[in-house]
Amino acid sequence: GVVGIIEDIGVLEAGDYDVTGVVLNPADWAALAASQIPGATQSAVVSFVGNQMIIAGVPVFKASWVPAGKYAMGDWFWAKKIVVDGLGVEFFEQDVDNVIKNLITVRVESRVCLAVERPAAFIIGNVAATT
Repeated sequence: GVVGIIEDIGVLEAGDYDVTGVVLNPADWAALAASQIPGATQSAVVSFVGNQMIIAGVPVFKASWVPAGKYAMGDWFWAKKIVVDGLGVEFFEQDVDNVIKNLITVRVESRVCLAVERPAAFIIGNVAATT
């Protein structure tokens, strides 16, 4: 939960990395956000600036690629998005019943990967409890 996230922020910062973001599965993010509603058990280290959740000064983001029950955090300076195949756009007039319905199917795709230059700059942790 929040305690584990805070402890891992400390671990990375003790290793001279600047933790620039925590990424949670949207369901875990929602559970943590709901626990911060007035009247719920509130944590002094979880806050919102606008609609951006912040834990101990570090922004928290939602991403469906993070498995439920896990979080990823780190110094994102040391991660780069690598484009393997550039953006491809294709149009198809014939796909099942497109002609009958007067439709066009569009396929838009790109292949990218995440290159981590310094694995020590990241921690994948378990969200034991989102309170």
